[in-house]
Amino acid sequence: MAITFVGASPSGAATFKSSTINNYCESMIADHPTPPTNNNPAAYHAWAKQNLKYFEHLRSEANTAIAKSSLRILVPILKVEATSSNMKSLANYVGSHQVTWAREWQDFDKTVIVCAKWAVDLL
Repeated sequence: MAITFVGASPSGAATFKSSTINNYCESMIADHPTPPTNNNPAAYHAWAKQNLKYFEHLRSEANTAIAKSSLRILVPILKVEATSSNMKSLANYVGSHQVTWAREWQDFDKTVIVCAKWAVDLL
């Protein structure tokens, strides 16, 4: 539990605001990379390779059912995209998983909103 100093009360005594640290949201707020919007397999490959560790870390920190569910599906897709060296087969993979990716990414984005609200509530 973190204790954040808020200020002094009129009597001069310090007042404190207590909050539970949310590691998932802290990680989310630190960096939220946006995937490419085109169907270019090379762009997906580069983006996935650059951001795979971030999403693996988020998956380990996930603390809600929706975050766990979406990352359980997104991270394996990213692993394939990050490690594929054949752009033709990667293009087929990206195309065949596009609907799943879009659906899970929308669910993942819901956790972004929850984390933003969490961060605002800490203020």
